[in-house]
Amino acid sequence: MDTFSVVFYETLSGDKPAKVFLNELSDLAIFKNISQIYKINDKEFVIILTDGVKIKTNRIEENDEVNKEKQNKRYLIAQQLYFNMSKERKIDYIDLRFNDYIIKYLGDNKWEMM
Repeated sequence: MDTFSVVFYETLSGDKPAKVFLNELSDLAIFKNISQIYKINDKEFVIILTDGVKIKTNRIEENDEVNKEKQNKRYLIAQQLYFNMSKERKIDYIDLRFNDYIIKYLGDNKWEMM
């Protein structure tokens, strides 16, 4: 069984946004590859995987069930892209903040939209 340590920070109001966000990702196969999560601002998070790949994403409000379902599908697709594309080349980041999926490879000066 794989084990890992988790450290959460609390905001002044007692919120633990990274913990809530991590719980949302816990059903994904890529979950065990998560090394770090950074909260950039109120909605934006960067997930860093154990191999250094970054996944840039926006978090959907908890009461927005329609967009939450779309976001869950985006994570599933990002997971498939990661597992398939990382076999070919080293990925720098996958950006899920836009309608298209953006993949930037290490050493490239450009990115690909999926």
